[in-house]
Amino acid sequence: MHFPFWLVTPVPDENPPGTRESGSQWLPLAFSDAERMAKHLGTEPTGQCEVRLVNRYSATAIFSELRERGCDAICYDFGGDGDAHQKISLDDAMLQLAKSD
Repeated sequence: MHFPFWLVTPVPDENPPGTRESGSQWLPLAFSDAERMAKHLGTEPTGQCEVRLVNRYSATAIFSELRERGCDAICYDFGGDGDAHQKISLDDAMLQLAKSD
């Protein structure tokens, strides 16, 4: 996992309080670059989304917000030739953040 990355989450109206994202098939999607994110958003109808650039300085607050919304993981696109996504727990993401300093 490399910082910065793009994170796609549903807008709050699409995901009312009390709806646990981890209890559904949906996970926040993280992309290694804007081109891969744009390709995904152009081919996958996802409804209304919020797109954020996550860097080392904003990651802790954003991961905390995701936890409050019931998420325990993100689906990270590692780039490359295929559509290689991997589920990463927020705990593991925080460990990777600590190691990247």
